[in-house]
Amino acid sequence: MVMFGDNEIADGAGKKLGIFFVLVTAYMTKDWIWEKGSPHTPDYIMEKITPKDMAAFLNSIALNR
Repeated sequence: MVMFGDNEIADGAGKKLGIFFVLVTAYMTKDWIWEKGSPHTPDYIMEKITPKDMAAFLNSIALNR
């Protein structure tokens, strides 16, 4: 399972359950008020979810198996 999100605290929390976390950076803004808690290190970072970025992501997973 993979979680795509733009929040390293809320969206990254699934890592505690073993969910692969992809941080999508294009929609992040410094004006957001973040949740309380610790940020989780993403397993992969992409700017936007595009066919090109998805192909690179899937290739990286295949190479790390």
